[in-house]
Amino acid sequence: MPSIPLDKSNEFLCVIPARGGSKGVPRKNVRLLGGIPLIAHSIRSALDSGIFPEVYVSTEDPEIAEVSRKFGAMIIDRPQELAIDKAPMPPVIEHALSWAKAKNGVEPKFVFMLQPTSPFRSKEDFEKCRDALLKGDCDSVMGVFEADDPPQWTLTPDAKGFLKPLFPIKDYLSRRQDLPPAYFDGPIYAFRTDSFLKHKKFLMPKTRFFVVPKSRAVDIDTESDFMLAEHLLKLGALK
Repeated sequence: MPSIPLDKSNEFLCVIPARGGSKGVPRKNVRLLGGIPLIAHSIRSALDSGIFPEVYVSTEDPEIAEVSRKFGAMIIDRPQELAIDKAPMPPVIEHALSWAKAKNGVEPKFVFMLQPTSPFRSKEDFEKCRDALLKGDCDSVMGVFEADDPPQWTLTPDAKGFLKPLFPIKDYLSRRQDLPPAYFDGPIYAFRTDSFLKHKKFLMPKTRFFVVPKSRAVDIDTESDFMLAEHLLKLGALK
C-alpha cells in the first residue's frame, strides 16, 4: 500500500526530550556519534522526514539547547522539576504542548516523541506512524523490535532466594515457536493529542505498531551501547 505523501503541517508536532543529567553515560546527548552530537541524529531525521514545520527539543540544559539550535531545532525551556531523574515523561510532553500553544499558537492533532538515545530512524518509520494516525483507527503508534528471548523464559528469585519462573511453569518449558511474539518499544512514538491528554500515557488502549530491525532500535544508555552504535555506523549498516 503506497504511503500518504508527506507535507509540512501544523497538525504534527515533534518533541525530542533531552535533559542534561544522564548518569550511565555522562553528557551523552551532546557526545559525538559518527562525528555529530547524539541528539543531532534525532533532529536531522525528524527534519528530513518532511512532516514537521519545526522540531522542538525540550531541555533544561544550556549546552544541549545550543547544540540543538545549531542543528535546526527550536528550544522548549523545560522546568527543573521536569528534568530530575524520577520525572515521568508524560508531564514533559504536556508541558511541550502548552509551550507550543502559548509561544507559537500551535495546537497539533498529532505528536511524535523521539528519545535522543535512539538515534537511528528512517524516513519510512515516520511515514508508517503518520499513515497509521491519519487512518483514524488508533490512539498511538510505536516502532518496536522483537525480543531476543520470550519473556516466558524469565527467572526470578523467590523470598528464600531460590530461582522460580516468573510466568507459569508450562510457559517456561514451552518452545519459542509455541509462544506469542514479544516486543520492546523502539525508536519512535506517535499519538493523537486528544488521546494522550485523556490517558496521560503512550501505550494506550488502541496502539498500533510496526517492527523495526534491532540494529535501528539501539538505545544508548551505557558505554557498550555507544560502542555498538559506532560500530554499526563504521560497518555501513546504518546511514
